[in-house]
Amino acid sequence: MCRARPVIKPSCIFYQKAEGVHLRSSQATIKVDPATLPTFLTSSQVFKVTDKDTVVLPCEVSNLGTYIMVWKKGNAVLSAGNIKVSPDPRISLIQSYSLEIKEASPQDAGDYVCQIGTIEPREITHTVEILVPPRIFFVSSNGRAEVKKGSSVRLECKASGNPVPKITWSRKNNLLPGGEQTAVTTVLNLENVDRHQAGVYQCTASNGVGEDVTQQIVLHVLCELCKTHYFIN
Repeated sequence: MCRARPVIKPSCIFYQKAEGVHLRSSQATIKVDPATLPTFLTSSQVFKVTDKDTVVLPCEVSNLGTYIMVWKKGNAVLSAGNIKVSPDPRISLIQSYSLEIKEASPQDAGDYVCQIGTIEPREITHTVEILVPPRIFFVSSNGRAEVKKGSSVRLECKASGNPVPKITWSRKNNLLPGGEQTAVTTVLNLENVDRHQAGVYQCTASNGVGEDVTQQIVLHVLCELCKTHYFIN
């Protein structure tokens, strides 16, 4: 005759009153002395880097011990401990845990987080801004405009860069039709043009990064009665 034996579930209640450690009913709360935790010697910073330059993001820590340091950008892990995870050959770890980015490009702009893997993670965030010199990518009429006398003309100039470039108009060897030397605007509107408005108009883009760039628009004013056109250099 076989009798089933009752299954006895082990019951364990353990309590240890020790500094920083309390265990009870299979639950544990670990209190760590803050003085033993790693601390950052580097604070969060903003780095403004010219396109194609190298930037080094510092992350110095004291009392790291066995904790792991991780570099992240968004959801991407760039490094863990002293091991580089990112496949990007431009990225490397130098001087312990500082992150180096070579030939920085606009795609490298953003927030980089240096994190210590404590129970409640500690971290600093560096922001990288890539400065790009100005580049004019559009001028109206491809640099040559022909208009009839008495009509209106719109001269437009567009440029890219970071910071956003400032567009300044000037006129070669002459003042602008309004009498000013320069005008800060992307669009220069000329009304009721005649031969006095003909000439070379210059569009200059500047943003404090690299050199300013300039393109020209040559304006020809057509005269129907005299069957000719005016151009003043």
